[in-house]
Amino acid sequence: TFRFDATDLEGLPLSEMDAIPLGEGQVLIVDEALTTLLRPAPTNRQTLQFSATFPQPGKYRVYLLFWNPDRRQQLGFVVDVK
Repeated sequence: TFRFDATDLEGLPLSEMDAIPLGEGQVLIVDEALTTLLRPAPTNRQTLQFSATFPQPGKYRVYLLFWNPDRRQQLGFVVDVK
């Protein structure tokens, strides 16, 4: 399970209206070999929480896509699944 804590430039939490997910593909996860693509559905939209089952250990790149407030934003980071 992933939970993203979205804040503005002053560190204040964004409301659901400030960080509107882009439908069913708001989180994308891809493995190092680019052979596995996961598109987990949100388990809680208000807290930007998602659940994903990784098929095997390894490094995965996770992308969060959202609108803030008028343009699309993308955050990416790497997780090492054991």
